Amino acid sequence: MEKTDLFNEIVRIVPIENASIKDFILYSYRKDWGVIYRSFEFKKTIEHSPDIVVKPENTEQIVKIFKLANKQKIPITPYSGGTGLLGAAIPHYGGILLDMKSMNKILEINEDDMSVRVQPGINLEFLNNELKKKNLILGHDPWSRPSATVGGCISTNSVGYRATKYKSMGEQVLGLEVVLPTGNLIRTRAIHKSSMGLDLNRLFIGTEGIFGVITEAVIKAFPLYEKRNILGFTFENFNKGFETVVNLFKKGLYPASLELEEELPRTSNTPATLQIVFEGIEEIVDLQTKMLKGLCEKNGGRENRARSVKKKWEERHIGFQKLAKRLGLDNYVKYHGWDLNVGLPVPFVKEFRSKSLEICRKYNINVLYVGIWDHPGDFFIGIMFTPEQGESAIKAHRELVEEVHKFGGTMETVHGVGLAFKRYMEKEHGIWGIDIMKKIKQALDPNNILNPGKQIDIK
Repeated sequence: MEKTDLFNEIVRIVPIENASIKDFILYSYRKDWGVIYRSFEFKKTIEHSPDIVVKPENTEQIVKIFKLANKQKIPITPYSGGTGLLGAAIPHYGGILLDMKSMNKILEINEDDMSVRVQPGINLEFLNNELKKKNLILGHDPWSRPSATVGGCISTNSVGYRATKYKSMGEQVLGLEVVLPTGNLIRTRAIHKSSMGLDLNRLFIGTEGIFGVITEAVIKAFPLYEKRNILGFTFENFNKGFETVVNLFKKGLYPASLELEEELPRTSNTPATLQIVFEGIEEIVDLQTKMLKGLCEKNGGRENRARSVKKKWEERHIGFQKLAKRLGLDNYVKYHGWDLNVGLPVPFVKEFRSKSLEICRKYNINVLYVGIWDHPGDFFIGIMFTPEQGESAIKAHRELVEEVHKFGGTMETVHGVGLAFKRYMEKEHGIWGIDIMKKIKQALDPNNILNPGKQIDIK
C-alpha cells in the first residue's frame, strides 16, 4: 500500500494530527539510544524509518489499526520512550510505527492494594512523583527514568538501580490489557497470586511486543520509605568487595540498591568501590547499616565520604552525560563503546571477570570498568574503542558471550534482546526453546505483522 493511501486509511481511525508521513518525522523514529552508544555492531544496518507514524489515543483505535494491518499485511512496530539500547523499537521493515506516548494516563491508584493502573506511555519520573503524593513510590528506577515509559520497560523486562529490593519491571506486573496481533483484546486479572494455569502476563514481559501491544498495566507500588542511607566503601580490590557482597546476601541483607565497580585501567591491583542503599523503616535501615559496616570492616573496606557517595547516587540518571564529562566531549564523540550486562552463577563471577579482562587485552580493547550490581551474579563490563578497532571489538564481544554461555550464564540481564542480540537467542534457549517461541508467534500472529524480525524469525 502506498504511503498516501495508508495515511488516508489511518486518519479514518485516529485524528489527522495524530498521523504523519512527513520525511523529517519518520526519520526521527529510525533509531533508539543504542545506535548512539551501545549497538555498535549494527549502526549502519538497524536504522530504519517507518512508512507512517501513528499516535493512538485509546485501545479501540489500536484494535482497528491492527485489523487494517492484518488485512493489508503491514508490519507494526510499537514505540514509547525510545530509550532502548538494542533496537527493539526500530521499525526494521518499515510499515506503521505506533507511538504510544499519547496513552500516558494514570487510571487508578489503589492505596490499600498498593498498586497503580496506568496506560503504557506514562513516563516513569512523572508516575513516581504522583505516587509520592499518596506515600507510595515506583519500584523501577533505571538510569533512563526521566525519559522511559512503563510499556517499554515491561516489554524489555528492564532492571533499575533499586532492583535488589524491588526486582525487575516485569516482576512488578500484576495485570495487563493487551491487543493481540489479530486485533483481539486480552485482559489478565490484576492479582498478586494465581495458580490457575499459565501466567499469561509472562507472554508479554520481556518479549518486546512480538506477541501483543500493552495498552494498560497494573503494577505494584511500594511504601514511601521512612529513611534512606546511602553508603560507599573502597576495597583493596574487586575480590574483597565481591566477597563482602556475597556475605551480605548470605546473611539475608537485601539493600534497595548495590553496585560494586572497579574502574580500569589504573594499576595491577585496582581498588573497587561499593555503593549500597538501604531504604525502608528507620529502625531496620539503621540495623542493616550497622551490619553492613561490620562486614565491610572485616574485608578491609574503607568508608567513603558521605558527600561524594550521595553525589554519585543523585547523578545516577545522567549516565551518558557523566561518561562524556569523564572522557572529554571530543573523545566521547570520537570513540565507540558498549556495555555487557550478564547473569552468572555466583561461584563463577570472579573467574569470568578475569577471563573478560584477558579477552579484552588480547584484542587491545580499553576496559573502562567492570563490576556487579543488583545481585552478586549480575556482572557488567564497559569498554571504549576507536572506529579503527571496530572489528576487534566485535570479536571481543562475541568471545565474551561464548564465555558467558560456557559458565551457564545469560548474556543480558538488563536491556532486552532487540536486533543487536537477536543472533544469540538460539544459543541462550536452544533449538527447542526457539521452536516453542516460534509456534507461539505463529499462533498469535499468523501474518507476522507485529514487530517482525525481533527476537525470532518466522516464515
